[in-house]
Amino acid sequence: AGIVPIAHGMDGGGSIRVPASMSGILGLATTFGRVGTYRDALSVAKTGPMTATVTDLAVSYLAMSQVQPKS
Repeated sequence: AGIVPIAHGMDGGGSIRVPASMSGILGLATTFGRVGTYRDALSVAKTGPMTATVTDLAVSYLAMSQVQPKS
């Protein structure tokens, strides 16, 4: 839809990849443990970015996969 340049999604069975492929955007279902997940997420759910360009996808993936300090 072009509303935001980068969106964050959760994939537990195609919830990033399938909508991305059907709407002409890019979606990346990351490797388990590479990007943090929500505490309430199911064990099969992983998080990842959805973008319109490969460059935005790479930048957002690098930002999401950085080690976060413990709070």
